[in-house]
Amino acid sequence: MSQPSADSVAEWLLARQFHLTALELHMELVESGSRDVPALSQFMASLDATSARNAPGVPVARASQAAAMQQHAAIDELYTNMEQQDLLQEKEERLAVVEFELRTAQDSIKALKESIALTASNNAGGAPSQLHLNLPAVDDEARLRSPIKPYEQRALNYLVNTYLLEASYRLTSITFSDEVTNQNVESWEDVGANMDQPPRLLEIFRRLYSHVSFKEQGKSQLSSLETEVDSLRSELAAAKASIKKLAAENTQLKSRVQAGPSVAAPVAAKNPDELPAARKLVLPQTPIHSRLLGALQKDSSSRINIEIASVPDDSEGLVWVLGRSLPNVVPNVLLNKREELVPLILAGIRLHPDKPAREALLNQLFSLVKKPEPTQRAVIVSGCSSLAACLPDARIASEFLPQAWELVANKYVERRILVADLCGAIAPFLAPKFREAALLDNLKTLLEDKSEEVREAAVKSFALTVSVMGTSTSAAACLEKIQSMLLTALKDPVDKVVAVSRQQLLPAFCEWSAELGVLQSKFGTSLLQNVTKAISSDGRRQLADTSVMEMELTFGVVRMVLPFLFYHVIRTSPFYVPATFTQPPAHLAAEANGEPAPPTAAGSEEVDLFHLDLLLGDDATASKYRTQLDTFIAQHAVAPESLKHNASFWPALNWMVETFIPNLLSIAVSVDISNASCVRDLVLAISRLVKIFGSAFALQVVKPLFLQVLNASASNEVELLALRTRRTRTLSIYVQGVLAALPEPVAKPEVLNYIKQLTLNVALQQGQWLLDQMPALTAVVADLCEHRIFVKEMVEIMWDLLVHPTLAVRLCIVEVFRVLVKFVDPQTTAKRVLPALITLSSDPEPEVRHASIATFGSIAISSPEKPIVEKVKMQFLTLLEDPDRTIAVEVLNTFRAIIPQAEPQFRDEFIIHRVCLMSTSLGEDRTNAATPNILEPAELRARAGVATALLDAMKATLQCFIADEIIADGVAPAIRQLRKAVTLFSDSQREDLDRLIAECDAKIMARNSLSLKSEDSTRNKLIKGLIAAAKNEPMPPSRPSAPSVSSYTAGAGTGNLSITTSSGGPVPVTQTNAVQENKALKSMTDLFRRNK
Repeated sequence: MSQPSADSVAEWLLARQFHLTALELHMELVESGSRDVPALSQFMASLDATSARNAPGVPVARASQAAAMQQHAAIDELYTNMEQQDLLQEKEERLAVVEFELRTAQDSIKALKESIALTASNNAGGAPSQLHLNLPAVDDEARLRSPIKPYEQRALNYLVNTYLLEASYRLTSITFSDEVTNQNVESWEDVGANMDQPPRLLEIFRRLYSHVSFKEQGKSQLSSLETEVDSLRSELAAAKASIKKLAAENTQLKSRVQAGPSVAAPVAAKNPDELPAARKLVLPQTPIHSRLLGALQKDSSSRINIEIASVPDDSEGLVWVLGRSLPNVVPNVLLNKREELVPLILAGIRLHPDKPAREALLNQLFSLVKKPEPTQRAVIVSGCSSLAACLPDARIASEFLPQAWELVANKYVERRILVADLCGAIAPFLAPKFREAALLDNLKTLLEDKSEEVREAAVKSFALTVSVMGTSTSAAACLEKIQSMLLTALKDPVDKVVAVSRQQLLPAFCEWSAELGVLQSKFGTSLLQNVTKAISSDGRRQLADTSVMEMELTFGVVRMVLPFLFYHVIRTSPFYVPATFTQPPAHLAAEANGEPAPPTAAGSEEVDLFHLDLLLGDDATASKYRTQLDTFIAQHAVAPESLKHNASFWPALNWMVETFIPNLLSIAVSVDISNASCVRDLVLAISRLVKIFGSAFALQVVKPLFLQVLNASASNEVELLALRTRRTRTLSIYVQGVLAALPEPVAKPEVLNYIKQLTLNVALQQGQWLLDQMPALTAVVADLCEHRIFVKEMVEIMWDLLVHPTLAVRLCIVEVFRVLVKFVDPQTTAKRVLPALITLSSDPEPEVRHASIATFGSIAISSPEKPIVEKVKMQFLTLLEDPDRTIAVEVLNTFRAIIPQAEPQFRDEFIIHRVCLMSTSLGEDRTNAATPNILEPAELRARAGVATALLDAMKATLQCFIADEIIADGVAPAIRQLRKAVTLFSDSQREDLDRLIAECDAKIMARNSLSLKSEDSTRNKLIKGLIAAAKNEPMPPSRPSAPSVSSYTAGAGTGNLSITTSSGGPVPVTQTNAVQENKALKSMTDLFRRNK
């Protein structure tokens, strides 16, 4: 592409009015001496003409100046215009700010003027303002009704806040201060100028209220009340007379009824005239009677008298009395005795014909105690359950559910727990439409409660509700909602709630979904999809914490669902017979008799509701069905290929073989081994599957699917890399989850044969196994040994392979032994492991000898028995005598690795001692000093390797807590000797040696300083004791640990002072300067003689 010319660029800039850029281009062209651009020249000329016209009086001679000066003037003019515009804009902004400040100041001045005017009117004569609390005159009524003024509002705000603080309403005071944004309510100075602080709000109230006269008003009220009392007394007298009259008439009527003819007497044969005349009875209806009853109901004694006067003669009347009396009785009963009233309240609710009265009694039942305790809640819930069993479902829904919905939002935790328990109690007696709508909504709200006790109670009630959901179409429509609530409960942050969800809610849901026929197709499939989604959405080798938590939760659920999957498979099998529970299972029977339950299999993780004997009848029945399943699988050769042709024969088993197991395998292949917790969850899930479904299912269904991945082949490098990844991720899960979970007679040969064959495959690189997959093999061995599975047997396998002619096999054996020694018992270590390693350490191949050295170090730190440690020492000494310096380097590297973990005596007496000897020997060799190099290059490199290994061992030694004597007498001199071998170290290594020497010196100096302080303290005590003895005074008290001085002697010419204690042992006192010590001793002796 051709470069544009200056003319085209100039025309383009001028056409778009980029004048400044055009000027700069013109200036650069002029300064560089390039040719003139006509378009730019004409533009400059027009600018000059314009400048000349706009500036009259300028001499014509100035227009003829140089083009450069004219152009600078035009640019300066443009910049000046821009600066003027900026200044104008800045002035306008400052003007707006000043106007706002002026308005604010005017408002403040106005408020201050009002405050000063008020102060001047209240403080006539210049006296301080006082608050007058007399009632205002009549002409001040208008002022009192006027709107509140700003200073009045500020004063009231201050007084109110002061009152709140005095009354300890601190939170209310804080809220009040936050709401009052235009004032500091804690400072009176913020109210207004020239105003004294008024009295407290309480004092104002008391003074103002004391001046109010209620005399006239009290007289009028007293007279009206007296009139009302007189009228009531007259009405009461009339009512009593009426009651007496009515009672007499009632007695007369009863006597007439008893004296009348029998109803059965024939009257048809008599003449009409002879029939007894009908007596007319007119009951007077007195309005005052009804008014009296209404008035007397207000008094408890009168109400009770009326109830006594009208004792009911049937059960219906008794129910009415209960409905009227219980609300008045309950508040007067002690709190810890109110549960005694529950039967009466329940009877009233059951029999009362009036719905409002029933609702009032039900409300009284739920509010019987403000914070009901567990026993009280149990009584109320049990009563409600018994009551709900006697009532129609419509009445339960219309009366119980509204009360429960109100209690869901109650502020007391105990009330919310009560309503949670109530939901489970009434669930079996509700109609499906109410249970699937209102009740589930209540439980969903309670599952999200902030209190863990409420959530726990809600989970229990939810489990009861799910167990009675039924298999109707409407119930099946709630499956997703209930499953979502189940997962919410299982994800609860509190372990107690999660435990209840797993032990009660999950079994109920599994049983219900099995009855609906969706346990496998929906619930099981959704669980596997959740795990797959968590892995695929993360997309990383190391999963995030959220993905790990999701997998842990899901696999925990899967492990607990597996018994129900087995039960579902058996229940749909051709040989299933419905169970008859003749006797409880063994563990439940033992629990009922107060005996300890029999132990379960290790790692089974079963709880009571997940025992197969509960689902299938008993232990014998469960074993029988597992045996029949094994027989069926063996006879029909159950495999994915065979079931595809007859998928409808046994759909439940087909789903397990074609869907469940392949999905588990797919998840296992997707999870990297770095996610240890996820791998462990997979192993637990698959091992539980194998234990529940039996050995035949594991060997003919699960094992072939895993072997398809482990024994696959690759045709190119990309496929080989993918195959290696799949094998590494699947190997541990297959060995631990499938083979080791088989029954005991089958598991042992399966595991040992596979480990032996795998070792040979990795060592010999057979079946596209590679040597770099050795860490996967050792990880599997370590996992098996960690669970104490076949440890001795694997030692025997490695012993058999010890004499294998292939070098790679022996190297693999050494790596396996390095893992095994951490788990083998001392007897096996002494009899098998040590002889095997000694054999390998004398192998003709140096690679094997090198690899075996680190294993000896592992034995030294894992087996503290003295005979074993002595054998390890002898082997290390033997290896150090090998002329091959690479052996010595490997031994030193092993020392460096085990120093921090070794037993102190073994570390100090052997490892550090050997390292110091080797360092001293290397430093004393003259050929390693700073002399002309006379060594061969190979020998120099070998010695340099030994020196580097010694330096690393010294670093590891000084990082441990070792005795100062060892540092002073052994480590520090050895490092100084090692420092002399200057030709064997680089500059950085020599700096490390100097740093180590300085560190040793610092520790030695600190030790000497501490020793001198101790010696000075002992000498001071000695002097005080001698002075006290010279004065015949008792010795000053000393600490219990300090020895008492009985005599002292001075060593001639040695500078040492020996003190003989009361225990008979001499204590030497050392002084660095012998002359000073002798002078001190002479002075002390002279003092003793003078005092004597």
